[in-house]
Amino acid sequence: MLMPRWTRFTLLLPLIAAALLLPGSTSGQGPLAPEGVPNEIYYAPFPIRIRLDGDLSDWEGVPTVKMPDNDSPTITFAAAANRQFLYFMADVVDDNIISGQHDTNYWNEDSVEFYINATG
Repeated sequence: MLMPRWTRFTLLLPLIAAALLLPGSTSGQGPLAPEGVPNEIYYAPFPIRIRLDGDLSDWEGVPTVKMPDNDSPTITFAAAANRQFLYFMADVVDDNIISGQHDTNYWNEDSVEFYINATG
């Protein structure tokens, strides 16, 4: 079965799936995080409420990275955190969906994976 030509896959992937509502609200003033500095690490909790419902409007104001910055397929990625949870968002646009063709080797198909190196 062929999927429609510009199919959007939206994936919200929390580190801990139990968080449905988080305390905080947006102020509507400027960016929610400082600009990044190469080779520097900082903790910047986001004062927003992210709901795990596939609606990306919760991510408005969170800095994103778009790769590549040209034709399909593209992925827009963001990460946010509070004191308890780490959230990832990926919005993928692809006009050539590969799905259900590799049996259990799903990593050979269109997918998004997040890796965390907790050992440095």
